[in-house]
Amino acid sequence: MIVDHLTPESFRELLSASMFLFGVLFSLFSLFKSGRDHCLRMAGMFLLGSLALFAHNPYSYFAALFIVATAVTQLEFLQNLAAIIRGSKEYFDYQKEYLSQKEVEHSIEKDVKAIETAALEISEVPAQNSLSLSIDRNNLSAAQFGVLVEEHTFGFLEKKYRKPIQRYVRYVGKHHTAEFDGVMQMDNMDMIFEIKATRKSTFPIHFVVDSAKRAITSVKEYQELTKRAACLRYVLVGNFPRSYIQRLMTRKDEILENATDVDITFESYTFDDVGLPDLQTEQEANTTKSK
Repeated sequence: MIVDHLTPESFRELLSASMFLFGVLFSLFSLFKSGRDHCLRMAGMFLLGSLALFAHNPYSYFAALFIVATAVTQLEFLQNLAAIIRGSKEYFDYQKEYLSQKEVEHSIEKDVKAIETAALEISEVPAQNSLSLSIDRNNLSAAQFGVLVEEHTFGFLEKKYRKPIQRYVRYVGKHHTAEFDGVMQMDNMDMIFEIKATRKSTFPIHFVVDSAKRAITSVKEYQELTKRAACLRYVLVGNFPRSYIQRLMTRKDEILENATDVDITFESYTFDDVGLPDLQTEQEANTTKSK
């Protein structure tokens, strides 16, 4: 009879059927907005456990253990456990992780505000040269502006170098921690990208010099942690006068005086270059209107 086939023959089957019913129940609860995330997580855990018990296979148990563990323990613990199982000695020399969305936005906002504050202290930069956005007349916040420009700049650089860029990466070692906007791993030489964007017509030179020196220190730490050769691409994004870029190049020797083992290249692009032609200074907008 059909009823006989539905009757559990062991405690494992009874437990599996019970977990399946709980999984379906939590799936129904997830239809309501209140507690949706928690209900979906519980439904997934119960259904996964039910399938593993039904399969009754050592591999399914092992896979279920790791998948469920990702929901109830720290990712770092699982990474360490996986490295032990694989016998990966290199893993314990350093760990690579990606910054969270909140960390990225906070870091970019801090950078943009620091650049703009420093720019206001320089008399050669007129106060009226603030950004006028035709794409958003309410103007972007520092974080929104930075994220928008960096995202387009990454896409532009990936097309230029024809390689993917790992974005917002943190390398954690026993004694050093290094964070980068982007890392492009090549066969012989990795490229480390530091991107700086401004809504002013220039960067304060001293800001670029200090920032580049810190970036070089981070590249040295990257080389020490990964045992890979790396060069720095310091990318400036904004509508700069040609004279400013030439003046910046005269300070390159000062930046490199303590960085003989790190190759640094300055790259300068306009908003139009990276695919954001609507970003321009008020001075440029007024010039365009007058023509």
